[in-house]
Amino acid sequence: MNYAPRLQKPNAPVGARSVALVDGEAGRSAVFHLVSILRRRWTLLFACIAFGVAIAVLAAAAMPKRYGATAELLLSPPQQAVVDLAPAEGGPGGERAFVESQIELLRSDVLLANAAQRLQSSDVAFGAQTSIAAAMLGGAPPSAEPPSLAEATALLKDMIRVRRKGASYVVAVTASAGAPEAAAAAANAVADSYVADEAAWRIESLRQANVWLEQRLEAVRDDLSASERAVEAFRADNGLLDAGGVTLNARRRADLNADIQAAAAELAGLEARLSEMRRLVEGGGDPETLPGAFQSPGITALKTRRTELSRSLAELSVRYGERHPAIIKARSELAAVADDLARELQRAVVRQNNETEVQRARLAALRADLAGLTDAAALDEQAGLTLRALEREAAADRALYESLLDSYKRSVMFAGAGEGGNAAAAGARIIDAAAPPPSPAFPDLKLFAVAGFFMSAAFGAVLIGLMEAANRRYWGPGEAAEGLDMPLLSSIPLVKPPRKRFAFVKGPKIRTPLMQHLAGAPDGAFADGFRRLRAGLDIAQPGAAPTSVLIASALPEEGKSATAAGYAVTAAAAGRKVLLLDCDLRRPALRRAFGYRGEAGLQDVLAGSATLEEALWRHDGSGLDALFCTKSMPNSSDLLASDIFRRSVEAFKSSYDLIIFDSPPVLPAIDANIIARGVDAVAFCVRWGRTPRAAAETALGMLEESDAPVAGFVMTMIDPVRAAGLAASSHDPFKYYDRYRDYYAK
Repeated sequence: MNYAPRLQKPNAPVGARSVALVDGEAGRSAVFHLVSILRRRWTLLFACIAFGVAIAVLAAAAMPKRYGATAELLLSPPQQAVVDLAPAEGGPGGERAFVESQIELLRSDVLLANAAQRLQSSDVAFGAQTSIAAAMLGGAPPSAEPPSLAEATALLKDMIRVRRKGASYVVAVTASAGAPEAAAAAANAVADSYVADEAAWRIESLRQANVWLEQRLEAVRDDLSASERAVEAFRADNGLLDAGGVTLNARRRADLNADIQAAAAELAGLEARLSEMRRLVEGGGDPETLPGAFQSPGITALKTRRTELSRSLAELSVRYGERHPAIIKARSELAAVADDLARELQRAVVRQNNETEVQRARLAALRADLAGLTDAAALDEQAGLTLRALEREAAADRALYESLLDSYKRSVMFAGAGEGGNAAAAGARIIDAAAPPPSPAFPDLKLFAVAGFFMSAAFGAVLIGLMEAANRRYWGPGEAAEGLDMPLLSSIPLVKPPRKRFAFVKGPKIRTPLMQHLAGAPDGAFADGFRRLRAGLDIAQPGAAPTSVLIASALPEEGKSATAAGYAVTAAAAGRKVLLLDCDLRRPALRRAFGYRGEAGLQDVLAGSATLEEALWRHDGSGLDALFCTKSMPNSSDLLASDIFRRSVEAFKSSYDLIIFDSPPVLPAIDANIIARGVDAVAFCVRWGRTPRAAAETALGMLEESDAPVAGFVMTMIDPVRAAGLAASSHDPFKYYDRYRDYYAK
């Protein structure tokens, strides 16, 4: 038969107040489970971490010490070169290439050989008592003969590390040695060698540049003189006014164009005024409508005289008639003045016409002069182009000469500064010299301790994982409900009566303090667990409460018999007529829980050697009736499968409201499977932190193979305080034990 982990039947009853079977919050459930494991195994994890850190610290203390000293160099950017004859490489790529090139130079054998020579000749870092090899190895005995230059260079190459600091032009040169003074001396020697090599290279480059610049300056000077002479000669031959390339004809054409434009504008104004004056004179209009056109002393006097006569005529007309001599005289004088004014206006028109004709003749003369200069325009334009080309060539020679002259001056200045020991000419400089470090760089005790902590923590976690995989137990009702895929009927706590006598003891015996505690604390959590079991079984049975219940477990010592006793007592105390049958005929234990000392038992009733009245025992406190097994029976399975046992149980059902069966464990005996076929419900006991998961799943599979009506499981012998911390699911009732622990009566 296959007793693989069981799956709950789709129509299995679930109690309304039972714990949820599936935790919908998978992530939260995983966190609770992890916390539960850590609380159970924290001592092992702490021991692994403490041991790992101690080993790491001891290993670090036993390792040879290495000291690190760093000197920092500031490189000269490539765009700051003194003689910049070609454009320097710009941008991040060019700068990075320059810095990487300098780092490779610092690592080169030639520069390290120079640094090794400095170290071997130094009395401070490497005197007669200490060799470079001894300094590197840290405390190694000095050799009789100093190492060769090649050996010293190889040793120094192993000691030196060069790196760039961020995106700057600062380069850190770090030396690692067995002595702090040796590390500082090696780093400073490499930095000094680089600065000296850079200064020598720059001075030599400046000297070579000076020679080249002198030769180039002389050649460019000759070219400049020749180009300037060519410009002057061409200007003289072609009559050019200035270096702007303007000829006499071109200048005259420009002046004539300006004069023509002005004359044309003036002529247009004169013609417009002449036309208006003619219109006024011919039409008899008022000259006052054209201000400025008729401005002369005679016209002004006549217009004044006409005004006076008109006013005088108007005054005489008021006093005299039309034919009065004074009026006739005034009119005659007014007509004479009008004739004189008309003649003066006509003469003004003639004068305006003459002025217009003069202006027209002047404009024609200017245009004739401009036309005469057009034939020479093509020759002037060609000469201007040639002159501008010659001037551009001379300007280019002059710019090149000035640039070379400026570079030559700066080169001479920096070359002199370098020969005089000026640090600016060296290009690179030491901004932070290496000093002997106060503490070793390796081994780093803190780093080793941290590494030991994490490695040992990882080892402890793996070890705990393996232990959890090898020793799988249920540490909470919610966890068991998820693992067994069945409802929780009740949780029975572990009670500790005085004198360290337990209601659930770690052994096969169940003593009378069980009943004493039920009687002494009827409102406690222990008694309430059995009432919850009764309610859970009543709800789990659809239609009506079960009349026969089997209390089963996978293995011995899982609280099965104590659960049956407590369940029976609380059911009887609630007013139900209950019969408790001790069907564990192999290792009977119920009679010790109630203190029964009689000889007759269930086995005697079934065998016919005793009557029911002789073997039946009644509990005074609750009215519970019980049939105990008083001695072991080797053929218990045959007896329980017999017809007489089935007929007896049927007879009991007619007399009692509830029959509770206590049976042997499921795995070692078939007795529980036989009894389960004739009961209404089976309550499966799982001991907290003790029952293996595989055992519980296998036992449930065996019960289902027998078509046992398993209603749910009971978690027994729970330590509430520990269960609150070890609960792997938020659905475990004991997860919140601290909040309701004072709810029950003490």
